[in-house]
Amino acid sequence: MTAEGGTVSLTKAAQLYRHPRGVSRQALTDQIRKGKVIAYQSGKRAYVVPAWQFRREGGLLPGLEKVLEALQAHPFYSSLLPFTFLLQEHPLTDGETPLTALRAGKLDKVLAAADAEGR
Repeated sequence: MTAEGGTVSLTKAAQLYRHPRGVSRQALTDQIRKGKVIAYQSGKRAYVVPAWQFRREGGLLPGLEKVLEALQAHPFYSSLLPFTFLLQEHPLTDGETPLTALRAGKLDKVLAAADAEGR
């Protein structure tokens, strides 16, 4: 995760999620619970939020919500699946990580890889 930009606090993630105005921490927590933002719980009330899911200018990477929806269809889905899926090289994304492919606009390949994960 560090190689891709590390993590940010929930407060910083709330600013990045809906840049430039941001959202409340509670609104972001709701999006995390719905599976629309990647994070994992570290302690009772703390979340670890990867910075790499956000564009530099703010907002989520284009297509990420569709990828997360596809992953949630996986029969063994857990909150860690997006991390393992997006950060490991995959043959259906030409051997690059799905995150790299998503950044390059290869949404179709990333979705195909996500669908394959569920089979």
